[in-house]
Amino acid sequence: MCSYQSPMNRCFLRLEVAKALGVLPPRGPMPTKTHPVETPQATTVSSLLTLDEAMKQHIEAALTLTRGRIEGPFGAARILRINPHTLRARMRKLGMEWKKYKG
Repeated sequence: MCSYQSPMNRCFLRLEVAKALGVLPPRGPMPTKTHPVETPQATTVSSLLTLDEAMKQHIEAALTLTRGRIEGPFGAARILRINPHTLRARMRKLGMEWKKYKG
């Protein structure tokens, strides 16, 4: 090693020691070692919800959390990050009544 200890030489030496100890991955192509991957459950078309059904369940969950409150800082619209008027329109479209969720 050269007698001059620049910060760059120390950094290079640390990296080489870390690579030798196996702390850092080596440079170059990624290793080909494979890890087990979880495969998603097989779904059938009949087990999927329609978009309207999924939206209805999502809105129901938010209304249950807020005890039927739609507007305000603790309302379902805030949780769902949509305008309260949009939420009411979607509820009308889906045939939902907010009074059902009132606590």
